[in-house]
Amino acid sequence: MSAVRKWAVFVDGSSVSAKAFDAACLFLSSQNSKGGTDQLTVVHAHDPEIDKTKACHLRGPFIVSSYETNLIKARRVYEGMCSRRLKTRVVSKEFKKSSESVEVCHQDITRSVTNVENAPALVAALLRCNAEEIGSDYIFLGSFGEGGTKVGQYGTVTDYLVRLTNATTFVVNHWRPLPKAGEGVCLVVAIDGEETSLRAVEEILQISTPADRVIGLLVSRHKGPRDEAVIKRVDEIVAKHRGEAVPECLCQWAELTEGKGPASQVICDAAETLEADFLVVGSANLSQGARSRESMPLMGSTALYCSHHAKCHVMVVKPCSFTSRLEAEERRGVRASVSAAYGPAGHHSHHPGRHGHDG
Repeated sequence: MSAVRKWAVFVDGSSVSAKAFDAACLFLSSQNSKGGTDQLTVVHAHDPEIDKTKACHLRGPFIVSSYETNLIKARRVYEGMCSRRLKTRVVSKEFKKSSESVEVCHQDITRSVTNVENAPALVAALLRCNAEEIGSDYIFLGSFGEGGTKVGQYGTVTDYLVRLTNATTFVVNHWRPLPKAGEGVCLVVAIDGEETSLRAVEEILQISTPADRVIGLLVSRHKGPRDEAVIKRVDEIVAKHRGEAVPECLCQWAELTEGKGPASQVICDAAETLEADFLVVGSANLSQGARSRESMPLMGSTALYCSHHAKCHVMVVKPCSFTSRLEAEERRGVRASVSAAYGPAGHHSHHPGRHGHDG
């Protein structure tokens, strides 16, 4: 099966969104050795009326033009390493800030049923664009920190998007440098044996290279049989990718003791000790019914805490990840093969003329 990896960067003309674009290119540059096809989309949403009040270099047309140039450079780097071509485009979306917030129906936009949340019009425009036009597997966002509306530790837009989008999300912090191309990336994956954390390991192996350093981080009060079982599961996941261009995943244990804080704090501290470039956490989308801006977010508490408090860049792996999509496509392919061989009802198709009969 020829996989299509869909990457998206949401930009606003700021230096940190440019850094998010650089982070996407950093991961993309190593994907051409993995086969399949890569698509990179730069998304910019703007209110035309507000645009008129901004400096020229922060207006929509200028931003779109500058990223069209940046995408040419990204294609040259990507295509310089193999014969495959990188598909790129810039999507510009207009929205009207007619009200402070709009209702976001997750069933339409984030594939999570029975959830409604009020979000800024800009967030709704970006979510709908991603759902209806891009369907990205990976989204890159930049963050300066707290924005104008108190929602979380990120700026307002980034905080909403990292919680509400269904794609695996990279949050690139402005104060943390990115590793240089060719040096490899240090990825620390928080694992606890749950499917969400094991899915994060799978996702990392899909986009990392042998030059990267992947560390599985277990946090518990005492080493025991459960930790050994988790390490065995991780080894089994890595073993499935033998022969592919993937790094080894080394597991380390961090002790959870009194005075160190909750497991999420221990994870953040350990990631800093291990000099992680990206802390990787798995998250399930939680169904909460009707929601408001101040309500509990659509992320598990550990993933939310780590994404807000880690001093490095963060990668949040969602249930609708690239790995999940690949598995779903493989299942559909198997069902199609069975249906072709046995018929839609699961029985052998009757072919006239077989076994000496004329029909």
